[in-house]
Amino acid sequence: MLVVNPYPSTTEDEKVYNSLEEMAISNNIPYVNMNKSIDAIGLKADEHYNDDSHLNYQGSCVFSSYLGSYIKDNYVIEDHRGDEEYETWDAFSDRVEDVADRLSI
Repeated sequence: MLVVNPYPSTTEDEKVYNSLEEMAISNNIPYVNMNKSIDAIGLKADEHYNDDSHLNYQGSCVFSSYLGSYIKDNYVIEDHRGDEEYETWDAFSDRVEDVADRLSI
């Protein structure tokens, strides 16, 4: 899956992404330009951007949630929680959740 992460793109940027989409389609690669879904994602320029092209922390949380739901709704991903081969992932995930809890995120 090829994803264009959301940011306030220019007309020139979108020309590049349209070409990229054509290449992805011709190579059977799923392509999603999230700039076309900013309203559906729920991103607001005055709340979720750090600068002209980067999401702030809150924006990254909003986008990550949307992207996770998109992937879950469109792909079958095996759940590896509790799998010994992924124990470092579980440990990292636990640390992230602990920090989020302490920050009330």
